[in-house]
Amino acid sequence: MSEQQGAAPARAGEDEGDPGQLVPDVKHPIPGAAVDEDIELVTCVLGGVEFGLDINAVQEIVRLPKITPVPRAPGYVEGVANLRGNLLPIINSRARFGLPGACAADSNRVVVVELNGHPTGLIVDAVREVMHVKRRDVEDAPAAVQSVDARFLKGVVKLNGGQRLVLLLDHNSILESPAQPTDAGAAPGATAGERPAAAAGAATEEHEHLVTFRIWEEEYGIPIMEVQEIIRVPNISTIPNAPAGVVGIASLRNRILPVVDLRTKFGLRPLKAELEAFCIRMREFERVQAEIVEKLRLALSYGGHFDQGLLRASRDFERGQEGMATSDRLLQSLVAPVREALKDATAHLRAAVALLGTGDALAARHEADGPLRRAHARLADAFEKMYVGVARRDDERCLVVSVNGISLALRVDAVNQVLQAPRSSVEGPPEIVAGTGDGRDQLRGIAKLNEGKRLIMLLAVDKLVTRLEATSMKQLTDRAADAGERGRAVGGGESDERQLVTFKVANEEFAVDIMQVQEIIRLEKVTKVPHVPAFVEGVVNLRGNVLPVIDLRKRVHLASKEYSDATRVVVMDFKGVKTGIIVDAVSEVMRVHGRDIEPAPAIVRSRYGDNIIEGVGKLDKGDRMFLLLRAEELLKSDGAPTDLPA
Repeated sequence: MSEQQGAAPARAGEDEGDPGQLVPDVKHPIPGAAVDEDIELVTCVLGGVEFGLDINAVQEIVRLPKITPVPRAPGYVEGVANLRGNLLPIINSRARFGLPGACAADSNRVVVVELNGHPTGLIVDAVREVMHVKRRDVEDAPAAVQSVDARFLKGVVKLNGGQRLVLLLDHNSILESPAQPTDAGAAPGATAGERPAAAAGAATEEHEHLVTFRIWEEEYGIPIMEVQEIIRVPNISTIPNAPAGVVGIASLRNRILPVVDLRTKFGLRPLKAELEAFCIRMREFERVQAEIVEKLRLALSYGGHFDQGLLRASRDFERGQEGMATSDRLLQSLVAPVREALKDATAHLRAAVALLGTGDALAARHEADGPLRRAHARLADAFEKMYVGVARRDDERCLVVSVNGISLALRVDAVNQVLQAPRSSVEGPPEIVAGTGDGRDQLRGIAKLNEGKRLIMLLAVDKLVTRLEATSMKQLTDRAADAGERGRAVGGGESDERQLVTFKVANEEFAVDIMQVQEIIRLEKVTKVPHVPAFVEGVVNLRGNVLPVIDLRKRVHLASKEYSDATRVVVMDFKGVKTGIIVDAVSEVMRVHGRDIEPAPAIVRSRYGDNIIEGVGKLDKGDRMFLLLRAEELLKSDGAPTDLPA
């Protein structure tokens, strides 16, 4: 028996084996075996009920890993986790067996068993022991035992004269129905998790070009070719009797688009409510922290007793924040100063409590009135800045896509990046997380990057909206057209439309044609290269390949600035040579009519270089303007091509 991240207990308080090792090979009973033959069980606890699993069914036992939720999966499926580079579906056993829910605890374990040929994890409150029982002690399970439905049980073991009951779990009954093949072309015996995603594209292609985005803590992706534009959330007009997930309609350059909120579609509460709940939890902790400090001061002032158990609140908060919002970089950046200030304040708090415990009240008072008071003031200031930052965050975006013949906007919490994922990193979703009903097959695959540490849920755009819902949405937009709220039919587009990626440099907005953009990445460590033009910043490592990078500020003669967390590298293809353009921040992907782009005035060309600026884009009746770049001209120095470092 083994346990990842620490050995799994074979009995309470004991450790055994090496990580990754399977259950020892032993003889196991078969149905109809002699009544005196032993049955060997792994026992675990759920809500005070003791369960037993045939040791032959248990592959391993691991600590509770980071779990990535999967939209539209059955309610008892927590999500998927990375187990040594393999996808592991995780089942909430309490929810599956109809037992009351409970908060996560250090004793929680995941028992890995095989369901329909795919390793699957069952969350249990604790693993108790490996035990031997006689078959004669096993009785048939009644219709319900300790509130557990008998369909999940193979029998009941009565020990100590019936004082102790162990329910024998039939793990194969956990699935609602036998898995059905979802890919007629799959190799015989291949499980859903072992097949490449059917929608991943032609086998001759090596990468998937994706736009990734976040919904709370989880990251999703859709092919960039299915994304028409990425825009800030527009003004949304609510409409009655809208299909599920449609929060209203919005006007986008003479088009009316239904707005589908993916949070609503996936059964999550709105982002505003999520952030409000987050702030309520943080304010409650801030209040508790202030009370702890005040009680210490009272104890020091009046010689009273201070309960050191109060310090547990800080430790519980720190533990609770360790895995929070792992992909919500903005929220992480807002919380980081709070964590640092809390660490400092907690250190001084514990120092004062320790001095008080030794009887040195004078030194404890000095610590509390000096360093602790200042640290606690910094903590209060960090909390306040975090609340302001949360209230002001504006990273929600809409991805404009076409589904079942209608254009619509998908509202997401934030867009992460544009990237290329190796097709070999994409697996089909395990059957148990594939979803049911109208939501089935909305998840077409899971991309495992960074050795499985980063999981991206790949959505099938054409499955997000049913044909019936699409028809209903079209009727809504048609009614808006009849009311005069748009000037042309939905999706009517003009042939001179161009799709552009826009970005900010020194508070000015620039754009390039999306067909030249390969991906958009975060800026990593840059290695300087000698004897190159000043605007060539150096080279970076892009998945093992050398990528030259140009600082656009320097290239267009703007003032230099320190790089920040918002800095991005737009990876472009110049006649087969990949080059990165460093920009302050990426704004959006959008479609623009040719009539909205005018030739650049001479004064603009002279400022940036005669050939670099293709034109000036005017949107929103001229209130918003951007400069369209000739990307191929960026590599030229004084009109001659620049030799970039390879």
